[in-house]
Amino acid sequence: MSDERYYTVTAKFDPSVIASTDDPWVPPATAGQDPSDMRTRRLVTAEVGRFPPEVLGRKTRSGRSLVQVWTDGPVAQGDQYFVLGSNNPDESDPPNTIRGFATPLTTSALRAQVVMLGPADHLAIETRDTTTCYIAVLDLDEHQLLEWLADTQGAFPLTNQPPTQIDVGDAAQVGVMPEAARADHQHPLPAPPAPATAGGVTNDAGVSTFVSRADHRHRVNVEVQAGGVLQGARPRLNFIGAVSVADNGANERVDVTVADSAAITLQLANASVLPAAVAGVAPISGAIDFLSLIANANIAGGPLSVSLELAGGVLVPGSLVTLANGTAAFTPSGAVPPPTTVVQGDAIIARFTGTNSAAAVASVTVRFRR
Repeated sequence: MSDERYYTVTAKFDPSVIASTDDPWVPPATAGQDPSDMRTRRLVTAEVGRFPPEVLGRKTRSGRSLVQVWTDGPVAQGDQYFVLGSNNPDESDPPNTIRGFATPLTTSALRAQVVMLGPADHLAIETRDTTTCYIAVLDLDEHQLLEWLADTQGAFPLTNQPPTQIDVGDAAQVGVMPEAARADHQHPLPAPPAPATAGGVTNDAGVSTFVSRADHRHRVNVEVQAGGVLQGARPRLNFIGAVSVADNGANERVDVTVADSAAITLQLANASVLPAAVAGVAPISGAIDFLSLIANANIAGGPLSVSLELAGGVLVPGSLVTLANGTAAFTPSGAVPPPTTVVQGDAIIARFTGTNSAAAVASVTVRFRR
């Protein structure tokens, strides 16, 4: 028939400290009395954690016992109990073998998992702090043991092993452990680092095993080249100079118009032959935005002026430029007229007027900006 005993122990539990029947158990064993004859006992000591068969009243060393352990708490991380093989090499070879897996301590007797001690096995308890543990020992005869094994062999015991970490790219595995997972178990999923900066010209699957957060954000670098040579890669581009930038929300883009320019130079070989006209054509489509007049000799006998006309004698507004009488050679005079739009190939006429008598070469440079 079964034999059940209870032990209450207050200590810091360290499996390296072995309990003894000589410890100050209460009630103490009287002369000729065996601990197995005592249903309840209590021990208060500084440290203990390993309980041989004789301490738990398992004097026969010929049968197996079922053991539960629970505590008053608080329960710290790593507080547990487990089965150790005997420290006697005649009883366990090698000695001190850990049998099965450690069972976490709980404050509930209903949730305390049952471990089975073999005839010579020791019970080991480990806690971080001093606490009170309750040890229930149930010795079974052969018939009861067979019934218990029959009832439990059909169901897998609950595991006490922490769940494995899940990483991106892990292959499916059936597993080999004959233990069932607990309903509230949780797999570790490491927090991801900051995402990588997006850039470059090729796609890359990456090698990280982390899962990204739903609200993560990448820094996006745009590589900028000049003449095929990389100048830099930054999240923003800043345009300086003659450009126009407009947000084109309807087409999901930002439009950047780069204003390039071109110029023509019209020459009057003898600036004393006035009035005179010299014609050219617009090199690009755009607007006339600047013109400059210069002569290679001093202006004498009166001023020299020039103005621009389009086909049909249409005057370009604000295009009149004058070199005053006495202007030294190679001293330019310019004007910035209101933009007048032209199309590439349109006629551009420079009309020279004035009373200049110096037979200088007069040149007018006209700039067009796209």
